[in-house]
Amino acid sequence: MYANVKKLIYAFLCLLLSVWTGAGVCVSETNDFRMPLNERLDAQAGTTSLIAETSISGNYILYAYCEEEVYASVSLAGEEIASGTLPLSISMPKDVEIRFTLSSCAPFTFEIMRAAHGRNLFSAIEMTSSMNRTLTRAYDVHYYAYTAKADESLLIRLTAAIKKGIAPDLLVFSENGAPLFTGYRNLDSTSAFLSLKEGESIFIRVSGKGDETGSYVLSSSVIASDSPVISPDTEFAPIRLVSGEWTRLDLALGGYILTSENENVFTVTEKGVVAATGEGESALVIRDLWGNSVSVPVTVLRAQVTGVEFLAPSIDLHVGEFIRPAYSVLPPYAGNQAVSFSVSDPSVISIGENGQLTGLVPGEAVVTIKTQEGAFTDEIHVTVKEPEPVYRALAVGIATYENERERTGCINTTQGMADALSRFKDGDGYLTSMRLDLTKDELFQSIQESFKGASADDVSLFYINCHGGITAGTAWLEMRHEQKVTAMELEGALRKIPGTVIVIIDCCQSGAFLPGETGESAFASAMISQFTGESTGKSAFALNKYKLLVSSSASQNSYRIASSSPATEQNMSTVFARSLAEGLGWNLIKDKKGTLKADFDNNRQISLHEAWLYTMKRTMSFLNKSTARQTVQVWPHGDSFVIMR
Repeated sequence: MYANVKKLIYAFLCLLLSVWTGAGVCVSETNDFRMPLNERLDAQAGTTSLIAETSISGNYILYAYCEEEVYASVSLAGEEIASGTLPLSISMPKDVEIRFTLSSCAPFTFEIMRAAHGRNLFSAIEMTSSMNRTLTRAYDVHYYAYTAKADESLLIRLTAAIKKGIAPDLLVFSENGAPLFTGYRNLDSTSAFLSLKEGESIFIRVSGKGDETGSYVLSSSVIASDSPVISPDTEFAPIRLVSGEWTRLDLALGGYILTSENENVFTVTEKGVVAATGEGESALVIRDLWGNSVSVPVTVLRAQVTGVEFLAPSIDLHVGEFIRPAYSVLPPYAGNQAVSFSVSDPSVISIGENGQLTGLVPGEAVVTIKTQEGAFTDEIHVTVKEPEPVYRALAVGIATYENERERTGCINTTQGMADALSRFKDGDGYLTSMRLDLTKDELFQSIQESFKGASADDVSLFYINCHGGITAGTAWLEMRHEQKVTAMELEGALRKIPGTVIVIIDCCQSGAFLPGETGESAFASAMISQFTGESTGKSAFALNKYKLLVSSSASQNSYRIASSSPATEQNMSTVFARSLAEGLGWNLIKDKKGTLKADFDNNRQISLHEAWLYTMKRTMSFLNKSTARQTVQVWPHGDSFVIMR
């Protein structure tokens, strides 16, 4: 029995190669072959080298069908791990390349089989009338065994399961390894029929295509003596279809096997649905279960064009945007899908060869589509709007100063603000850059790089947290190496950016106050003076350009707080940034999205006024149990400009 099984496996392996995806694969003795684990290799006499990559660790069986012995040497990373005459059992790790050197004085077929139950010939699954199973792993293979209880004609059918189904490959071979049937395959099933003597055994191999996985149904039934018979004078009417059409055969389908001679022209299913897939002539082969067959001519004609239509009557796009409006040539399966496009006003819209429309200037135009066959037309109305503004942001944090001055929580604060700005509405926020520990020159360079390409319609947001203060009436921000950037210098850099500029300053005063001033002789007031040009008569220009939000006045510090003790970089942030980020829908400490708490009017947008109002109140709330006071400032007051979409 063992010898028979051995021969069977050898024959099976030869068969496997001969029908590998419908064609034999021969490997010369001079070339390595990369072999997937569920494939078969048909080799010539002599020495053959091949490489296989394991997808799962475990024990494997190397087997070959051959009239002579086949010797194998197995190497991993250049070191031999096993050798001997096949069959040979080896253990292989996962995701490694194994080299096999095979030699025989006769042609042979080789396969690598998993040693698990049902995955090899030695532990084949006993076949029942219906097996509903799943190929769960890529390159998986299932083996079945069947023994005839009497002299019988047997029908074996492999079909895709209803849910998550695939139509895998079917191979049938005898007990001594000789191929018996490769199966008749159609769109959703493979069938094989054969005659067996009482006690005769067969083996069945089921495998997916490549790494395909899914469920299938394998069934076996004894062919009834009254099954339909196709006689020599049986005739079927020729089938004529237009490309894209289908029809159903009126047959007792359980008694026939249907196949297409050319699936590029039409396909057929087990249920008798014939569907045109191309143009041309072919034949539908109808077989009875006794091996008789008849060919039915099938002609598929090209479908004529009957019209064309855009799927929407109108579309909008912005200047600089492009879109390819969806359309359909009627019928959708028409043979000639060629169309052309024209536009009523080329100064408003340009049209590419594939129908791509690009908005050039604000306006309206009508785009016409025309079929090459029949000259059918349809129109779509296109409105081109002003360009959508681009939102850009630069978040800067100065965490380390000379003389070992560290601002714990600065990195967390800066990253949190960058996240709040860029992750708003799942990414529909600012194109955000983040920079840390910049010198004065590096700050100006980062501003230039981050806002490069801004236009008059765009919005640019600059955020910084660092040390700051006022000296002799001049507001300043401290960079690395004790370099100071005055409000006027910063405004000079930001002035070069076209469009609206939002400036958010998160720092405290340095202890210097304006002479003769009391109370709100504020850092914020000094900053506003520089940015608005109120001291130089430029307020009309500045009113349309700058929006300013600062963390405190000149008589106040800006504080950092920790969410737990002890304070660390991860749990500490500035009170201002934590409050602002929270209002914008971002939890700066937990790094996750929250509700838009600053959206007081529930319009899914946050204005400058809403951001200031929430941040001011929340900052006070964070500090209400201490003696610290920090009043968030804004300019212009009551501004409804949307800073977050």
